Parts: sequence; C-alpha cells; structure tokens
Amino acid sequence: FIATPESPRDVQFMHVNWLPQFNLSDLFYDYGSIVMFLPDIGVVGYNFTYFNIGEQQRTNASGDDLGTIHSYELSTGLTYATKLTEDWGIGGNFKFIYSSLDNKKGVDNTAEVQNGVGSSVALDIGVMKKNFFVEDLTFGASLVNIGPSIAYADEDQADPLPTNLRVGASYPVYKSEFNNVLVAYEINRQIVRGRSTGSDPLVSGNSKFFTRSAIFT
Repeated sequence: FIATPESPRDVQFMHVNWLPQFNLSDLFYDYGSIVMFLPDIGVVGYNFTYFNIGEQQRTNASGDDLGTIHSYELSTGLTYATKLTEDWGIGGNFKFIYSSLDNKKGVDNTAEVQNGVGSSVALDIGVMKKNFFVEDLTFGASLVNIGPSIAYADEDQADPLPTNLRVGASYPVYKSEFNNVLVAYEINRQIVRGRSTGSDPLVSGNSKFFTRSAIFT
C-alpha cells in the first residue's frame, strides 16, 4: 500500500542517535528503503538497517587491556508485496544479517579462536487488511527474523535470531484538510528458540514475553 500506480515510488531514510542522554556520538542507528510499484507484478523494494555500537575496550580472561574494538550490525534485504484484493495485502522480506561484535582476532588465553563476527539470513512476512470490519480500520500482522541461528564462535554456541510476532491495528480518529490524527495499538511477542524446550515448543524456558504500545500520530 506504500507504492501505488498514482504514487509509484517511495524513499525513506532515518538517522537516530542511540541513547543520546549519554552523549555517545558513535552510537547511532540508520535505516533506509526504496520501493517501486511495477504494473502486473506488485511492489518491489530494497532496504538496509545499520546499527553502530561504537568502540569498546577489549580485554582477555585476565582483564588485560588488548586495545579497542569497533562493533556494528548490518541488515540488508529485498522486499516483495502485492495486493490480493483492494483491501488485502501480503508481503515478504528476505535479508542478510551481518553482526560484528569483535573485529579483531588475537591471542587472549582462551579457547575461543574465531572472530566475534557472525552472519545469517532471515525472512519477514506480513499481512495487512484495510477496512477491517469497520471503515478506515486497518489491521496488520507480521512475523520477522525467521531464520537459522547466528554463531560468533562456533555452532555449539549459536544464538537464535530475535524472532518477533507483531499484531496491531490503526484508526484515523480525526481527518481534515491540513491535519490527521491516527491512533495505533500494537502487541509484540518475542519468540526465542533456545537450546532447551519448555511448555511452549516455540519458546525456551522463560524467554517469552509480550509488549504492548499505543501510538498517537
């Protein structure tokens, strides 16, 4: 629904200083995307997310100073979406994830011999329904970061991707020529596939929780 025949392109970019109250200039978050409407095909797009974690002091198991390291995480993906009807839309995003926590390999008197660098691939899927039972009420749901675990040292110590299930709705409570007020509500469930099983086969132990948020724009 972002790109349409009337408005076939959409470009977005965002730069956010992360935790600005700590005055850490090297801690920031960037996001960019471009989508295009192609007749008889649908909407295709490209996006990237870059999270710069900055520099940290590197030490070994004894606490000896080994200099500094630069950490960052990057995700880049290709998107496809289409309308099933005028009100129903579905889409997916296939992305490559690169996480560099420790960019230096050196002797640190431990058994770890690999860099603190990992990579993985993931799939995001989503669905949106406009005029959901009520005119102008929009419903959406997405499942993001579906993919294999990411390993920094070895496969035995691989960490699951932060898979999230989001369900939400939005409704324009006020419209005028110059101003609109949109109310949105979202429920987010993080699904973590750990190394052990519990009562929930999708969630390991206590690694499940819900978050809820309401947004007024």
